[in-house]
Amino acid sequence: MLNRFTQINRATYLWLGVVALILLPWVVGASGGNYWVRVLDFALLYIVLALGLNVVVGFAGLLDLGYIAFYALGAYSYALLASLIYLRILKRLPLFSQQACIFHHGSLPFSRSL
Repeated sequence: MLNRFTQINRATYLWLGVVALILLPWVVGASGGNYWVRVLDFALLYIVLALGLNVVVGFAGLLDLGYIAFYALGAYSYALLASLIYLRILKRLPLFSQQACIFHHGSLPFSRSL
């Protein structure tokens, strides 16, 4: 009985944490302004990148920085093409995600030959 109660509490706390993270940018924006929202965005972005590195190096024991290359390619292409092409953000993100996938599939024959 105690184990089931603990699992229910863990699930409840998990959902409350997810809701808090979803609402966090609006709360920070309302209280601190856009500057702190950008700081929060960069902090969360680097946390996600660090977690990815932890999974690859810590759990798998590999030193593979390929996902960093896709992050850099996506950021560079987004910045370059966003200054040249005016599209809304929801139309730009799938376009640049497809570009990173095309780059990945184009680089597969080179990685197999090594």
